[in-house]
Amino acid sequence: MAAELKKTKKVIILTHENPDGDAIGSALALSKAMQANGSKVVVFSPDNPPSSFDFLDGFNDIKIASDPEVIELVRKGYRIIVVDGSSPNRCGISNFPPGSDPIVIDHHPTIEDYGQMVFVDTTKSSTAENIFHILNTAGMQIGLTISECLFTGIITDTGSFKYPNATSETFEITAQLLKSGMSTAKVSSMIYERMSYANRKLLGRAMERLSVSFGGKFAITAVTWKDMNEFEAELRDTDFIIDEIRKLGGCEIYVFAKEYRPDQFRISMRGRGMFDLSQLALKYGGGGHHDAAGFNATGDWLFVRANLLQIFESLFDNK
Repeated sequence: MAAELKKTKKVIILTHENPDGDAIGSALALSKAMQANGSKVVVFSPDNPPSSFDFLDGFNDIKIASDPEVIELVRKGYRIIVVDGSSPNRCGISNFPPGSDPIVIDHHPTIEDYGQMVFVDTTKSSTAENIFHILNTAGMQIGLTISECLFTGIITDTGSFKYPNATSETFEITAQLLKSGMSTAKVSSMIYERMSYANRKLLGRAMERLSVSFGGKFAITAVTWKDMNEFEAELRDTDFIIDEIRKLGGCEIYVFAKEYRPDQFRISMRGRGMFDLSQLALKYGGGGHHDAAGFNATGDWLFVRANLLQIFESLFDNK
């Protein structure tokens, strides 16, 4: 993989819809490293990336993915690299154009079988960890700006090192990144301490709507399209609300539903180890990890909530 990246001189980097810190951090880290190696790189995202990551070098150069632009670049000899995109239908384009020869770099256990060349290590905390190893093997320099991108991927996918996927290797890599002069305090503050007014109002609405079921083991809440309009919010204003919900003690599963268009929900799930949420998400067309996964659902909130309660009642009954 390292040798392939070094010889690839025209690159399109894609990542998944509703991109998180690992998606954006990994894409920008790879972009900057390959540009330093003499490659031409264009980074695309299916959605507007969250402003929480606007301090990262290259953030303002991210484009919204579209079929015409990607197809035109492939015609000009650009090769597609997908980072942190477990499914090709989540990358913002209809299909991979002929000749794009996609490379896939990921860490999701639910990743679909696609790509001409694939690098997936599910033991790593994040795609950013995998990118770190690839860049090291390729002999590409990991300076300050790339370190900030990689650390963003690591800290967001490990829940600030709180999740079980944070291993001794994760801390060793972070120690290596610190040698670049990177400040963990700065990166953490930029990500977690600049929430929008809309985010704070939506958090309040989600807390008001929060309820628990199944003997206090299951927590569920939502923000609706009406809420989004009331606070003039964008989808990125719902970032990190699930992490606040997860602070409720005594639960095994936490569900946060966000209505990003009328009757269209994105369901985020967090767990504490009892259930493999990635397999549940996969069943409903989504994906993720053992304790952090998601999928989409259709209907109004009462309908979606009733279906979710039914799904999780069956899950708890069979445990």
